Amino acid sequence: WRRYVIHYLGPVEENAVLEQAAQLFDLDEFDEALGRVRSLQGETLPSSIRGRAMALEVMCLVGLERAEEAQDHLEKVMSEEGDDFAFVLAAGVGFSDLDECEQAELFLRNLTELDAESVLAWLNFGVCLMRMAEYDEAREAFTQCLDLEPDLAWAMLHRANCATTLGDPEAAAEDYRNYLVLEKEDGVAWMFLGAVENQLGDGKASDKAFTQAARLSDDPIDVYFNWSLSAFARDDDSRVRDCLQRIDEIDADDYRGLILRAELLAREGEIWPAWEQYEAVLDLVLEDEREDAVDFVVSGMLVFVSRNGLEEKLDGIADTIHSHELYSDLILQTLRLVTGEQLGSAANFHIVLGEPASAPVDYYVYEVCAATIQSAATLATEFHARRTGNEPVLVLAQPISDPEEGLSGIIWASEPLDERPTESDLESM
Repeated sequence: WRRYVIHYLGPVEENAVLEQAAQLFDLDEFDEALGRVRSLQGETLPSSIRGRAMALEVMCLVGLERAEEAQDHLEKVMSEEGDDFAFVLAAGVGFSDLDECEQAELFLRNLTELDAESVLAWLNFGVCLMRMAEYDEAREAFTQCLDLEPDLAWAMLHRANCATTLGDPEAAAEDYRNYLVLEKEDGVAWMFLGAVENQLGDGKASDKAFTQAARLSDDPIDVYFNWSLSAFARDDDSRVRDCLQRIDEIDADDYRGLILRAELLAREGEIWPAWEQYEAVLDLVLEDEREDAVDFVVSGMLVFVSRNGLEEKLDGIADTIHSHELYSDLILQTLRLVTGEQLGSAANFHIVLGEPASAPVDYYVYEVCAATIQSAATLATEFHARRTGNEPVLVLAQPISDPEEGLSGIIWASEPLDERPTESDLESM
């Protein structure tokens, strides 16, 4: 559902210079992007353009390591424009679209205080919170939207997605059904409904929703694959085979169909042929360089070895992860699920490691869940040594959350950094 998590500005006014600056920013051409943004100064521009320009200017300054200047500029502009609803909305959405979600959250939360009766304010605030994985609060924001405008389809859909993520299929199904009364042609939403109906134990309703999804979706293979996962969950191998047949009719070489073949072999007790099928699928997606497919296949392989007692294969998967630098959220989360330890008291830590063997020194930041700061440093050091083949030195270790139950392991890994990160750098990561 993450493809849906987009902001809503209402009618958007275009500005060619700002679009050029945004493109330069995406290429890390911060100096040129800053020059383009500042060329707009002195022009009479609508609030929505000024807000986006301010967000982009601030982020260009941050990219140029001029954080103090960025903060001064932000405070100055907000003292002048902070009560302009359209400006604050555009700035908040601008920060969110530049992946500066904490700054975006601050602006969009302020927006709901500027006008607590604004559906646009609550909707964008909820979208920002979803991007930050704050699903409980996002759900509340979408409820505020629906209290103000009960037939707001996007708020229904987003609230359903939050409920799904929070493990509340009953609430999710109700919102998906209501959404689909208004948006009958949304094939992806029908697929989501099929999955939650299956979780609720209603196989007939699930199959009906998936049938609609397959008819409407731009990616029917994705529908049939997800349909098969629901069928697997209720031990309906006949439905799984039907889904596989339909995938083969569309594209017999699609990696999702090949994964289904592996899982069916495993269901029949053919574990090693199933594993060989997974290895063949991995070779295929690595050759095609499809990042989303690689992430999905590697995560599936991790689950497969754990479920089928093939722990001796974990080292080989780890080699693949490190040799291809596959450090997506999905892969690291699955790696923790398979190899991590459930801890009654754990915290998240930032661990900064330096690699003195490189000249100049490269720095790496890891977010780690562990029982103690010492064990977090050990986990990061071992992971890094496997990642680069070099022994790092510990530069900094600091807690970033209070103790609670958690699953040990690496949560996030940075790219190599050519300068030692400051505490403010770590706060923004």
